[in-house]
Parts: sequence; structure tokens; C-alpha cells
Amino acid sequence: MKIVTFSDLHGNKYALDEFLRELKNIKYDLLVFCGDIFGYYYDQQYIIDKLLKLDKLIWLKGNHDEYFVSLWNKEADEKEYIEKYGHSYKDVKSRFSSETMQMISELPSKMEIKYFGKRIGIFHGTPKDSLMGRLYPNTEAEEKELYEKYDLVILGHTHFKMQRNIGNTLVVNPGALGQPRDAKGYGYAIIDTDSMEVVFKNVEINKSELYKKIDANDPDLKKLKEVLERKELKY
Repeated sequence: MKIVTFSDLHGNKYALDEFLRELKNIKYDLLVFCGDIFGYYYDQQYIIDKLLKLDKLIWLKGNHDEYFVSLWNKEADEKEYIEKYGHSYKDVKSRFSSETMQMISELPSKMEIKYFGKRIGIFHGTPKDSLMGRLYPNTEAEEKELYEKYDLVILGHTHFKMQRNIGNTLVVNPGALGQPRDAKGYGYAIIDTDSMEVVFKNVEINKSELYKKIDANDPDLKKLKEVLERKELKY
């Protein structure tokens, strides 16, 4: 079985479009999105519409998706989120329908499946904290037994590509398709569950259109561009 997995789009339609072009030429059995449509960049509704058309898709909720739901329900301070993450957080109530936000709110942040004889755990964060937990390539896994109950664990959230073993469990993070932070590109991964081999792939995007939107919406929030220009790892 081949699983194509991607994560952390964060409103970057340009990366998604390139990924979907490549996906047309990939034979896969399962498509796994580990969450975070929302936050940072600006084309969330476009991304939602595209994801809804995909077959064989497991779709998780990320922490930024949860933040958006909180703002839509008026349970959080819009100004605080705009200052930290940018104007993709502005006017959530008027930009998204109740049906859309209800769908997002009902997405799980974790899923456990048994597929082709493999026990697979899928989390936006980690098995210990499915929404906010972080496991990096160089950090110790908390409560290893939570990983070792699976043959394969797929994670998102950190924006860092990762392939490692915890006991006999293969742990994979495809990195971020929309906002890489590991200087390794706008990425996704293909996992062969028979051989347990992982191939990391990148898409190439023209950042000029994305940068125009950043300049129009968040000219003073320099980190929105800086993170995309990293040349070395920063944990």
C-alpha cells in the first residue's frame, strides 16, 4: 500500500496547486492530510474547496484550524491572533460559512486505522497531545509506548521533515507543504507500507504571487517571508 501524506498548508494555495498537479501522476491507496489549513497565508476557502474534491482522503484538524473555530465562535481575541499570525485571521465570521466552520470543528486531530494489516496512528501533533504535541528529528519521544502500539505513525505540526524509528515503529512527518521551516522545501512524503520505505518529495512554487499577498496584507509581519527563506535548520 502506498500512502501519500502532506501537512500544514496554512493558506498557501500555490503549494497545494503544484502538489495536486503531481498527485495526478502518483498511484496511491490512501491520502493523508495532517491538518492546518488556516493561519499565516490567505487562501483557506480555496484550499477547503480543493480538499473536498479529493478521494481516499483522511483529513485531520490542526491547532490553527482549532484557533479559527474559536474565533468564528467569538471565543478568542482576533487582534491577538492577527498580531501573531497575520491578517488571515481577520473577519473570520464574515468570510466563512457556518457549514464550513462546523465541518472544520468536527474534524478529528487524530485517527487510528488498520489498513492492509498495518496499525497506523495519524496525529496533527503527537500521540500524547494530538493537537499541540511536537516531535522533532532531534528530540526524545515522550511516552514511547504510545508510538510502539503502531507499525506506522504519521505526524504534522512541526513543519520539519522526519523519518525515524521509535522501537519497531516507523515515524514519519512529511514536513510542511505550505510553510516549510526546515530549509528543506515545500514537501510531502510517499510511504510504502509493504517495504516501510519513505520517499520525501518537494514541489516548486513561484513565490512572487504569495509575496504580493503578504505585502498587501501583512507588510510589517516579516516572519511570514523570513520562514520561507531559511537556508538552515532552526528548531
